[in-house]
Order: sequence, then C-alpha cells, then structure tokens
Amino acid sequence: MLRKAPGVTIDNNDNISLKGKQGVQVYIDNKPTQMSSEELAAYLQTLDASQIDNIEIISNPSARYDAAGTGGIINVILKKEKQENANAILTMGYQQGFYAKYNTSLAGNYKKNKWNLFGNVGSRRGNWRNISSFYREQNNQRIKSDATRTSSRNGINAKVGIDYSLHKFHTIGVYSSINSSPNNQTNGKNISTLGALNQDFTTDLITNSTEPKNRENYNYNFNYIFKDTSGHFLSFDLDVGKRKNNKELTQSNLFKDIITNEVKGNNTIDNDRFTTIYLKSIKSDY
Repeated sequence: MLRKAPGVTIDNNDNISLKGKQGVQVYIDNKPTQMSSEELAAYLQTLDASQIDNIEIISNPSARYDAAGTGGIINVILKKEKQENANAILTMGYQQGFYAKYNTSLAGNYKKNKWNLFGNVGSRRGNWRNISSFYREQNNQRIKSDATRTSSRNGINAKVGIDYSLHKFHTIGVYSSINSSPNNQTNGKNISTLGALNQDFTTDLITNSTEPKNRENYNYNFNYIFKDTSGHFLSFDLDVGKRKNNKELTQSNLFKDIITNEVKGNNTIDNDRFTTIYLKSIKSDY
C-alpha cells in the first residue's frame, strides 16, 4: 500500500523516501516507531492492508510532531471499531519469486458500552535473493565484481490493548506490543577481479560472509486523550520499552593470482554486535 501512496518511494532495500527525501519518520497510530529502516520494513511486511484505516502523508510536519526525521512523516492509522460490534479479520498471502514467501495476519476488535478491546498478530516468512554486478575504473585500476546475497527473514508482531471512555471527551487506554525477527540470516558471496587499466586482470578476491541476526522489540503504553467538538486536543503518553538487536558477521577474504592460482592473502573477519536499549518516556501535547 505504501508503494502506491502519493510521493512515497520504496527502493529494493525497503528504504522509504518522501518526495525524494530520505530520513522519513514513520508513525503508527500517531506514535513514532523506534526502529531502524530494516526493522521497520520487517514490521510493515507483517501488517495486512485490511488492518489499515488510512495513511497520512505529511511532507512538512507542524510543531505537533517531534523534530525527528528531515524527510517528512508517514502516519499509518490502524482500524478501530467505532460502533458496538465484534469482528475479526484473517488474511493469508503467498508470493513466488526465486524463493517462496508467506505472510499471515489476524486482527480483532470488540467494542461494548465504554470498553474497546483490540488486538492483532501478524507473521511473515521467506527467503530473498539479490544479484549485482558492476565494473569500475579508478586511479589507473579496474575492478569487475559479481555478488550474490541470499537472506532468510522471519518476523512476527503482536499488539493488544484496551480503551475506556471516561466521558465522551475523555478516553484512557493501555496497550502492549512486541515485534520480533528471530533466526534471520544473510549469506553473501562476492567475486571481484582486479587489475591495472588497459591490462589483463591479475587478481581474484573471493569473499564469503555469513550474518545471523536476532531482534526483539517490546513496548508498553498508557495513554489519556481529551478531544472536544471545538477542536481542542490534549494527550498524555507514558511509554516503557526494550529493544534487543544481536548481529554476528563472519567474512572470509581470499586473494588469488589468476595466472598461477597462487594464494596471495587469506584472512577472516569476525564482528559481533549485541545491543540492548531501554526506552522510557513521558509525553504530553496540547
């Protein structure tokens, strides 16, 4: 759905831009998402279009929004039942490229008197393949490179919450959400051929990499909203969250002489990154 939104562009790496500008801040239900571009793409892919009420495209944000993101704001509003009712929507999707990809989602809502209970859960699973080739000449040297990257992506998100109407102008609510991508992995192989300009290639650089990833996001929110018929609006939010992002990279590099097949160099790089971030915030807007 975002790919069809006016002014929105999404590249092959799922980076979002608005009217050609990077640094877009994405909101879900008027609240900013504390995610990287990769994490955000994984979360959005587990949402089904039937769960979305509308999308607000804000290229020049007003003072109502935080001064984060220079490329504008995309605010995704999820559906909530406004009449007394109970409903549930189950969707399933399948996509076939070089590999198969699957996604499922279940969204439900129950509204009775002053209570509104809502929740959704979504998951996606699949493998991706990316092939790239390039040729470059620079500083009397030239390089020809062919790379193949395959990745497995598994993701699940869930949200459950409840709202209570104290008065027709006053509403309080709580919700909890989780967004997780367990046991994801990217494998890459790159063969680069190097040599002097206007001469035969002399060296091969063969690179193989493995990058397992695990990510978990938890968030808990308490909120109060006052909104009257004359346009006055007051909101209060208390948020507590935790983010865990673990990445491990192993990359081997092998230099070989093309003519003699002699090994000129061989090394392996290991880079492990384990990050845990705690988020606590209190916010009020009028």
